[in-house]
Amino acid sequence: MVPCNCRFCRNNPTPHFFDYEELKQYLVEGEEFIKCKMGKIKNVSVNLLIADVFNLTSKEKKRYETQ
Repeated sequence: MVPCNCRFCRNNPTPHFFDYEELKQYLVEGEEFIKCKMGKIKNVSVNLLIADVFNLTSKEKKRYETQ
């Protein structure tokens, strides 16, 4: 499970979680964003969700932000 990193969930003690396999499937199908089920944030970058989980460096995250 991957915690949501939107601005609503980021500092929330009970953030929304995404299934990692679902996130990978989004990438396979070319989908860049997934919807957060909490708050008003609708589009969350799939690439950045995965990057946050694996603690990528700033340079690596920057690569994901531009994809």
